[in-house]
Amino acid sequence: MQKITENDLFKFVFYQETISKNKYDFINGNKQIFKDELDFLQNLNVELQTQLSDSLVEKLNKRIAALNNVKTIVLKPDKNYNKLSKDEYCLAAASTKNNEQIKCETFKDQDNFYLLKLIFGKTANKLYLFTKDVVENKKIEITFLPSNNKILVDTNELPISFEENENINQIVLNFPN
Repeated sequence: MQKITENDLFKFVFYQETISKNKYDFINGNKQIFKDELDFLQNLNVELQTQLSDSLVEKLNKRIAALNNVKTIVLKPDKNYNKLSKDEYCLAAASTKNNEQIKCETFKDQDNFYLLKLIFGKTANKLYLFTKDVVENKKIEITFLPSNNKILVDTNELPISFEENENINQIVLNFPN
């Protein structure tokens, strides 16, 4: 029995002139053994031969161009995010004074697609980014305004610790290529 690799099956379907005669004859005579692989490759070959419509090509080109551009998102403070409506109650248990002061700020874009939470603690500050988009394995440059301090973060490392302590009026997210 011949040793047949995936590359041999690929050549059998796509480039028959490049496969040796022995392997070609063996695969051709034993198609039932390689039925699943050959069916997949033959279906792929048929799909690759299918002409795409102009509208689909245009949509694909726009999508590729959009992915290749640097994307900039501006986030502004959401002053109403933590406000209770008049129908809600806020109950608290009596407790001793909490020594650690924690402050939370919420920022969002105009389309409510990105939500960023800043948690300012006494010992550490944390940044959490929530999005409707999939941003796995991406680098994001985050700029805090008005100080213009920048940090480069990896989306796999969220939440991020950061040093910024002054008032933040706006946050800009840049998704470089």
